[in-house]
Order: sequence, then C-alpha cells, then structure tokens
Amino acid sequence: MPFVISLSVNCLSSDISEAKNITINNYGKLIIKGIKREIPIDLVEMKDIKCRIVSKDNLKVYKRKKVNSAVVYRLQFGDVVQIVLKHRNWSYIRYFDHMKEEYIEGWTLTRYLARTD
Repeated sequence: MPFVISLSVNCLSSDISEAKNITINNYGKLIIKGIKREIPIDLVEMKDIKCRIVSKDNLKVYKRKKVNSAVVYRLQFGDVVQIVLKHRNWSYIRYFDHMKEEYIEGWTLTRYLARTD
C-alpha cells in the first residue's frame, strides 16, 4: 500500500511563489529550511521512508532515468517527495498530486532533491 506524504505548507506559499522568480540561492535555502521545520518529526525519523524537498522549480520527472526519456510530470519548488530507489545521480520518486488525487512515480535527478535531516 503506497505511503501518503502530505504536507501543509500554506503558510509558506507566498514565500514559495516569490522564490519561483529567483534562482536558488540563500533565500531559496531559507525557504527549504522552513519547509523542513513543517515536516512532522516522526516522519523524518522513519528509517524506511526517505523524504526529500524539491529545490528547483519545474523539476522534470522522467519515465526512465535518461534526460531524453518522456516527461511524466513536473515538480514545483517546495514539493515533498518520497525516494523509492536511488541509482547514481538518479532517484526514483513517488509524489501524491493533491489536485488529481493520484500518485506520480518516475525518475528525477537527485541533485535537485534537498535532504530533510
């Protein structure tokens, strides 16, 4: 049964929308720190569940771990994803799209996923 990662970042939505127009710099890092504080501590401490925060706007999620593969979804800055599998520079992620009420799974580049710890 898939694990639902749900995070309320409504209080940060204005900061996140402002950060979309700025490259990830110190301001972006401060926003990620704020999101980390919003994640429940029991979720972070679970060893079987690896959560990451998207640190790039419009991060592509691919069907396969190749940049010329089909794009299945685009993640936004501040989205929280679950790492299912890692292979070199790639991570196979699971994300729950609340608008469509469905899970999105695919490969993305690990360097754009900030750790929660």
